[in-house]
Amino acid sequence: LRLQWLTALEVRGIRPYLDQQRMLNPAKRTPKKQTAPVVKQLRGGDRSAAARTRVVLEQSFGHLPQADGPFSGRRTELAQIARWVHAARASTQTRPTVVVLHGAPGSGRTALAVRAAHTLKDQFRGACVVDLRGQVTGENPLPTRDALLHLLNRLGAPREQLLFREGASAEQQVRRLSELYHQHLTGTPVTIVLDDATDAGQVRTLVPERSDSLVIVTAREPLELPEDLAAWVHHLPVGALDAAGAEELLREVAEEEETGPYDYPSTDAIVELCGGLPLALRVAGSALGARSRHTLAEDLGAYGPVDPVERALWLRYTDQGDQARRL
Repeated sequence: LRLQWLTALEVRGIRPYLDQQRMLNPAKRTPKKQTAPVVKQLRGGDRSAAARTRVVLEQSFGHLPQADGPFSGRRTELAQIARWVHAARASTQTRPTVVVLHGAPGSGRTALAVRAAHTLKDQFRGACVVDLRGQVTGENPLPTRDALLHLLNRLGAPREQLLFREGASAEQQVRRLSELYHQHLTGTPVTIVLDDATDAGQVRTLVPERSDSLVIVTAREPLELPEDLAAWVHHLPVGALDAAGAEELLREVAEEEETGPYDYPSTDAIVELCGGLPLALRVAGSALGARSRHTLAEDLGAYGPVDPVERALWLRYTDQGDQARRL
């Protein structure tokens, strides 16, 4: 009887229970075994992508144009840009600082923007310059799509995200790239130089609104950005150099050391003939040393009423030999 009872208990009670547990337990354990490696892989991929972005952002400063040449007469403007950046950082709102540098060709807008990007490097994690070609003779302005692609590549966005479905329209591509651009730079402060801009709508698309970035826009005329742009917008005219700045630049670019007493009237005439523009002064000033200031002023004045930059270029062109002119 005892043996029969134990057999019945095993068949009707314990064995069915054990069989049921053996069937249920593998089902519970299987998801854990399958998901654990996937989660680990995803986290590893995220770390790898973040590391790549950091490296690309650090390297982006090396792609900026060099700022080793003479830089005179713009320290006041450079200090003003720095103050605007610091004021934005002190605010409780996360907004980019947009500085619109406007002035005539040859006034040094681009040089000032690039110098600011180098000077404020420690305040930002990356930097990029985009030539929008707004007023380049014989060339079309840079499309917004191409500008976004350049910025995303230079600032470390995952390249696999920059692929499009076959047949996607230009408008769809711009919308998708704009979403990626703003998402990628959210919380990441960078410096962006938008050189030679003419389209306020294009500039707005390229302003990363959810970061403490610095966006420096260069334009010939004041560029009025939309009032609803979530950014600290400032306008800074870049005009002719003052007398002290022009004199400093002439001394720095002279090819040879000048001799003789200082010639105030001739210096004033050179500055006036060059319109006080840094580019014209730099080109003309490179003739000093071989020429006295009096001779340089006379030679510049011989070209009549022409554009200051063109006047300086013609002067240095005629200084070259036949072979150099052909080049």
